[in-house]
Amino acid sequence: CMFAALWLYRATGDQSYLDKVEKDYIPNFPLESQSTEKKFTWGLCWDDTSQGAALLYAQITGKQEWIDHVSHHLDYWSPQGYGGKKVDYTPDGLAWLFQWGSARHATTTAFLAFLASDTIFKDDAALSKKYNEWGKGQMDYCFGDNATNFSYVLGMGENGPTAFHHRTASGIHDDHWNDLGQPKSATPSANGDNWQTEYAHTLYGALVGGPDKDGGYVNDVSQYQYSEVAIDYNAGYTAALCAMIGDYETAGKLANFPVKEEPKWAEWEVAAVINGKGDSYTEVKAWAMNHTAWPARVAKDISYRYFFDVSELIDAGLSVDNIIVEGKAQQYDEGEQGHATVSGPYKYEGDPTGKTYYAEIKFEDGRAIQPTGQSEHRDEVQFRVSIPDAIDGQSTKGGWDPTNDWSYEGLGATDSLKNPAALNEHITMYVNGALVWGEEPDGTKPTGEEPTEQKEEPTEATKPDDPQNGPTETQQPSETKEDPTSDDKTIILYGDVNLDKEVTILDVITLNKSLMIGEPLSAEAKLSADVDLSDPERPDEVDSLNILKYVVEIIDYLPIA
Repeated sequence: CMFAALWLYRATGDQSYLDKVEKDYIPNFPLESQSTEKKFTWGLCWDDTSQGAALLYAQITGKQEWIDHVSHHLDYWSPQGYGGKKVDYTPDGLAWLFQWGSARHATTTAFLAFLASDTIFKDDAALSKKYNEWGKGQMDYCFGDNATNFSYVLGMGENGPTAFHHRTASGIHDDHWNDLGQPKSATPSANGDNWQTEYAHTLYGALVGGPDKDGGYVNDVSQYQYSEVAIDYNAGYTAALCAMIGDYETAGKLANFPVKEEPKWAEWEVAAVINGKGDSYTEVKAWAMNHTAWPARVAKDISYRYFFDVSELIDAGLSVDNIIVEGKAQQYDEGEQGHATVSGPYKYEGDPTGKTYYAEIKFEDGRAIQPTGQSEHRDEVQFRVSIPDAIDGQSTKGGWDPTNDWSYEGLGATDSLKNPAALNEHITMYVNGALVWGEEPDGTKPTGEEPTEQKEEPTEATKPDDPQNGPTETQQPSETKEDPTSDDKTIILYGDVNLDKEVTILDVITLNKSLMIGEPLSAEAKLSADVDLSDPERPDEVDSLNILKYVVEIIDYLPIA
């Protein structure tokens, strides 16, 4: 509550929030065990914000008692400790508080050290230097400056975690986590499972949990105290990175970063096995699967086709009209999302002989097939293509032979749909009308393009030129305007607080430094910072937030008014 009230005071200037802090919260500030001293041990994290509140209160009021308290807290984290208490250290130098997210605690405290050095200790060169160097050392440890040269930041360095707990980066579709990042087995398990081991994406810049007290790391997704990638694990770390960008020269954004990703596996697949066969029929059991990860997505319009040849049927004097295509059993009942309609036969226009036909299995709503779990990523349908055993009392034996059917090839390789051998590229899959899996009998293959569903035309109220619904055709992503207060018509690039002719995270840092530690801004910089056009003399936290939203592409134009 103290932390929240202080931020509200900072944002609004409403004295009642500060009064509440001093009347209700400071008297109840936690104390050290069996002591009257304010608690300086532990660390800033999601469930204990007391040390962050102490620093914020010291910044707002400048009271020496609270400045000293922050110093005691940072000393507790330093090797020398404070008052006979200090945090543990790994043998190679990480300040180690706790087994869950050890790197999280060290880097969040590094952020406090950087921030305190720039604010309440800025006039004490020795303390500022001490805490800045300590914070940098902890960050460097996580970057890989440790005894094993192991980077706890994903995508950084050659030696780091290969198994980490982050759903979106994994691209995992079946909830089977434990094989991620491990060597892939050459053969499926006893029950036919062959779980995903490869990650879809590199989660560049993310901090994992960190090492144990001995400096060791267990490279296993299920060991969450090491492998977790969490919001609170990365919040303080990210803030510390911002501080370091402000303090150290950078080469700027890499020209080729991020690297464009290409899918590492087929995103849509069909697996099929023989469910039954005879002189007059072929029955197939198939899975339609959604393994999308670039990005993960669903589609309403999903279907697949089973191709077969009718040459022997015609040779036996029978007709295509004698073919029966029917569904047998399936995962979803009629009326449920994911229920499939089995229909056909349909003539395949890609065969000039006119002897290739197909059965179509079309899902009433393919959005039921989602890359979200073991039962969701696939939809099972059993269907049969057959002719009558006899017509007008005459046997039809010899009129049905699946061995020359395009889609029958490979069906007998396994009897388990879980086995990779069940994947059948001669059973083609379509999403929103486009071929996304397999090869048609004439050699047609997917183009890699997947159209989206047809969108409704915008109404008059939501057309792009409505100023309430986004930028007009003439509005630029970051607008430039003449400064009306300047005789020489200075051009304003909104969001460019540091006046380097571009809008980046450095502009957010520059504005935040002005707001937090009073670094002055020029008149031109203030105009550029006022992205909500509310007060060009006093850009504020709202402006900072909106510039940040622009940088990370949550909004696509400035100013926002």
